[in-house]
Amino acid sequence: MNEIICPNCDKAFKVDEAGFADIQKQVRDQEFSKELNARLAAVEKDNNRALELKESHLKIDFQGQLALKNDEINALKLKNRTELVEEVSKKEDRIRALQSQLESAEVKKELELSNAVRGVEKQRDQLINDLKNKDTERELLEKSLNVDFKNKLEHKEEAMKLK
Repeated sequence: MNEIICPNCDKAFKVDEAGFADIQKQVRDQEFSKELNARLAAVEKDNNRALELKESHLKIDFQGQLALKNDEINALKLKNRTELVEEVSKKEDRIRALQSQLESAEVKKELELSNAVRGVEKQRDQLINDLKNKDTERELLEKSLNVDFKNKLEHKEEAMKLK
């Protein structure tokens, strides 16, 4: 038999082998549980640290990817703005060219119209002059016919007077 002293009351107990084995087992189980709990706590703490470290690495990676995507977006926006400015510039140039063509067509049309009007005015003036010439010729012809008729009439009168 083994003798065991109580740590609380300092009394000695006699325990047989089976009881001693049970007490030893209780003490070992208790120590094992404490050690197991301590190891579990350490493992959990290590896991938490590893998770936090992994989270921070992922966060840094995602922030890097986000920065790259933001740079890509900004580059695309700049490219789109540049393309838009170029397109607007091309359209404005095309509008100016079309306006220039329109103005030159209007000037050409006005020039052709003024040339046509001048031609018609020349024809009109020519016709007016021809008409005036015809009127003058007619008047001269009438006068010459009147003069001839008067002369003939005067000759007949003289001839009648002579007879």
